[in-house]
Amino acid sequence: STLIFLSLFLGIDVLQAGQSPCELVRAAFDIGSGSTKMKVAKIDRCQKRILSYITDKSLPVPYKEDLKGQDKGNARFSALIMDKGLNALLVLKKQAQALGATDFRAVATSAFRTAKNAPQFVEKIKAKLDIPIHIIDQQTEAKLGHMAVLATKEFPRKNLMVWDIGGGSMQMTLTDQNGKLQTFKGDLASVTFKNAIIKDILKKDPTKITSPNPLGIINAHKAKEMAVNWAKTNIPAQFQEQLKNAPKEVVGIGGVHFYSVRNQTKKKKKTGYSLADVKNAYSKRVKLNDKKIGGAYAETDVSNLGLVLGFMEALNITQVMPLKINMADGILLFF
Repeated sequence: STLIFLSLFLGIDVLQAGQSPCELVRAAFDIGSGSTKMKVAKIDRCQKRILSYITDKSLPVPYKEDLKGQDKGNARFSALIMDKGLNALLVLKKQAQALGATDFRAVATSAFRTAKNAPQFVEKIKAKLDIPIHIIDQQTEAKLGHMAVLATKEFPRKNLMVWDIGGGSMQMTLTDQNGKLQTFKGDLASVTFKNAIIKDILKKDPTKITSPNPLGIINAHKAKEMAVNWAKTNIPAQFQEQLKNAPKEVVGIGGVHFYSVRNQTKKKKKTGYSLADVKNAYSKRVKLNDKKIGGAYAETDVSNLGLVLGFMEALNITQVMPLKINMADGILLFF
């Protein structure tokens, strides 16, 4: 009876506000390997539609870097990074509440899948901030990104590839000619590629050296070739074949595509950036150090170009359309 009373009470409250019970303001958090991203939107939870975006924020939290050099089977987040992560979520949640958000949900990805103490950290966040966090597997991560792109209704369901690059993982989802979803999941991404350059090309210790910049022309070529070889070797032949035959559109989501590569190629038009655009930007920026690159993600900006260029060359991708979509869009609607 208490439950019925509450439902009636809430129903009256919603109707008085002149708002459908399906509509609410939700804050979705994408706790990635290099940053915590938040989107606040008014949504229709019944129709699974975003009615209007209210804000889109991101704070750098280098979770993947924090695990660097640790034994993969026993890697743990440090107290320092957990404090930084908790504080970032606190700041973002307060901003969301000030904008009218009443519903909060979050997912955590690659770094949280690796860290042994991640489940305890997630419980601590829930207790302190009342934000439920789900550590999702890579398959769910891929599907959420793909569904978020389809929800824009700008692209066909068939012959579409969605390419998501994070700090610690990469997903490619491809709808074939029958509309069936094929997925590639890899662990070469923004931070892992940058660290591989430091270790395998510069022959330095990535636990002591955090930036590969300035890369220089010779090392930049080696880095790009490393990405080409990795893509050709690790992406299954069947997926590569379907990619050549099917997609009419390759959509890039996540910060690497939309902020890093898009800003560096200066291609902010509807057409996105081409293979030549990425090649041109890479050749110019390999000479820059972190200070000249600037920004919170200077350490990975130039290597991001090498990673994307290598994959575009290996997979014969001539054009990428970057969208301002990340896991938060998927969480807003489908989680």
